[in-house]
Amino acid sequence: NARSQGSPAKEGQSELVKRPSDPFLKVRWEAERLLQELDIHALPVDPFAIAEQLGIALQPMPKSVGGASGMLIHIQGVFGIAYPTHIESDGFKNFSVGHELGHYRLPGHVEAVLDERGQHVSAAGFKSSNRYEQEADHFAAALLMPTRLVTGVIRGAGDGIKAVEAIAEKCETSLEAAAIRYTQICLDPVAVIRSEGAVIDYAFMSNALKDFDGLEWIKKGSPL
Repeated sequence: NARSQGSPAKEGQSELVKRPSDPFLKVRWEAERLLQELDIHALPVDPFAIAEQLGIALQPMPKSVGGASGMLIHIQGVFGIAYPTHIESDGFKNFSVGHELGHYRLPGHVEAVLDERGQHVSAAGFKSSNRYEQEADHFAAALLMPTRLVTGVIRGAGDGIKAVEAIAEKCETSLEAAAIRYTQICLDPVAVIRSEGAVIDYAFMSNALKDFDGLEWIKKGSPL
């Protein structure tokens, strides 16, 4: 049964076969393409090392700059990434650098997001409604948690929260990012919901859950 509990998709199966119209599919392809170009075939994927390989300078942001998840900077032909330090989480830092790599790598992003000073302050974490921020988030998730490698992690861990925890540990990401990526890869009907108070901030539903007849999609701003 293709949807038995704990059955991960074959590489790209849930993303390529079930819903080819996924608006972020090409974004995830770009992340996979970068990994192939750099000959990266094992977990964890180190976004700091990738930035160095691409000739991008890395700089920690002062802790006083709270709220910003990172910055992409372009000065006199040289790109740089400033990453946050106000949150003591390697997973958050990895995702933030991956997000900025998305802005650097995805077509049209550099032209769209950099201001007149050659700077862009990001809001990573799947909370923004801005198209470029959303694309950079999905790029970061696919870069740090590529389908072809995470599928094996899910198969070995099982389903649900066990799989999410295994992904976060193996890929050195946050539980939140791992849970969202899990919904994109697994074949089980699952949803990840983030709420603030009694209001839904965002929700990600797996393809198997979306296929249920008569199911109302979980929308931002809905009552929890």
